[in-house]
Amino acid sequence: MKIRLLFLGFVLLFLYGCAGIDYLTDFSGCIAARQGIKRGDEAVTKGDNYAAANEYLDVLAKKPKHKKALAKLSGIAKIAYEQKLKIAKGYIDQKNLEDALTEYKQLSRFIDRLKTYNALDFVPIDVDKVIKEVSVDVAEKYYIMAESLFSKAQYEEAIREYESALNFTRSYKDANEKIAESFYNIALNCEQAKHYRLSAENYQKSLQRVRGYKDATQRATTLYYSLGSYFLSTGQCRKAYEDLSQAKGIIPQYKDIDNKLAAAKDGATTKIAFVRFENTTEKDLAGMSLGDFISETIKTKVQSGASQFIQMLDREQLLVLAQEQRISEGILSSESTVSIKLEGVHYFIFGKINQVREVYYGLSKTPTSAEYEYSYGVPYTDEKGKQKTRTERAKATMHYSLCKNKLSVTIGGSIRVVEAKTGKVVINHQILEERNDEIIYADEFRAPHNLTANNVSFSDNIKKVTVARRELKDVDILAKDMIDSISIATASKILSFLDVTPSVSDPTLLTIEHTADKN
Repeated sequence: MKIRLLFLGFVLLFLYGCAGIDYLTDFSGCIAARQGIKRGDEAVTKGDNYAAANEYLDVLAKKPKHKKALAKLSGIAKIAYEQKLKIAKGYIDQKNLEDALTEYKQLSRFIDRLKTYNALDFVPIDVDKVIKEVSVDVAEKYYIMAESLFSKAQYEEAIREYESALNFTRSYKDANEKIAESFYNIALNCEQAKHYRLSAENYQKSLQRVRGYKDATQRATTLYYSLGSYFLSTGQCRKAYEDLSQAKGIIPQYKDIDNKLAAAKDGATTKIAFVRFENTTEKDLAGMSLGDFISETIKTKVQSGASQFIQMLDREQLLVLAQEQRISEGILSSESTVSIKLEGVHYFIFGKINQVREVYYGLSKTPTSAEYEYSYGVPYTDEKGKQKTRTERAKATMHYSLCKNKLSVTIGGSIRVVEAKTGKVVINHQILEERNDEIIYADEFRAPHNLTANNVSFSDNIKKVTVARRELKDVDILAKDMIDSISIATASKILSFLDVTPSVSDPTLLTIEHTADKN
């Protein structure tokens, strides 16, 4: 008992000593503080007072009223400050301005931390003023390098150095203007080399740096307009639309930009008509008209994933076109449409469902048996003659029916995309989806004991089939999942073929007429 009391007293004394105040504090925090002070003391021994001061500051950050840490910090704060200042000045003497700047910034942070705990009992230099002065000196170094590169027409390298100068001092001298001029000159060189797109991009970079720089606005617009006009004249309407949109984004009212954009949009638009999907099996699932349901689902997926250049024609629009062109409505219900030339449609999409299967395998019951354990009480007399009961365990056999049922649903067929102009089949997508659902559960238990009683236990496998699902999923759940899968795959295939911008090269010669920007 005395040993226990002594041990408890030792623990309490240890905790009290760690805290340095009249109440117990968190034990783990106390240990961390002791370790921090120990590291600080070791740093002092090695002569690194700055590192030691930061260790004491870290202790105070966690325990602001730690007297020992505060006392030790106050004792070396000025020495640590002078040590760090000497390192910073040393880098200045070595003309290593970047490292000097890093040291001064760390020194500024150190002074702020000392102020937080009222440990600044000396007058430091104006570190922030020094940081500004050194930053200007570093910026000047990079600016001089940039000027040299600029004078040699090494504009890309010059831009990097001007940017470096600005990283140290924002809006340093005319660095922004020089960067704009560098991009402008790169653009001029690219234009002379017939790299029109790259030229336009660099004119835009010039404008991003200095708004309205020289005639970069007009030049970038003219280049994009010229590229768009070229692609429009060669039938590359998507490319034309992209470049003309760039031009409009810079000068919205440039020349006849709206008319050309409209022409490019019209020429780039692919018009798709879904013809009624045929279900040759005449079987439906869960009351769904499969042909129509699959057709509409694919159409929805295509619409949600398509760009602005895909236009879906519904059946009413298709019928209007047929009537205008005196084409019989009846032939729009099957793939015979490919034999006609229906203007206003680029592609027809046909579907044929030739396999619809819904198979219920039927409920089967297999007589099954398994062992289980049960416990029971056995009375006995102990050594002192008292009547007691001990628990014994034994095994017995249960009998039950293992019930199984299964449902299989299959949808198969094909989806074809046909070019209206030529009748060529451009996509022939075969579909075959199958979903199964199976249930296995145990029923009709028979055993000498109540199997739900607390004294009965059996294996996890038996428990699993006892609580297993006993109803098959509805057919419409499986069917909708299959149709969704069919639609996603089909829509992806359609869009990957019909909704792409052709990869074409920019022209190597354009007639560019730059005029004064009056807009």
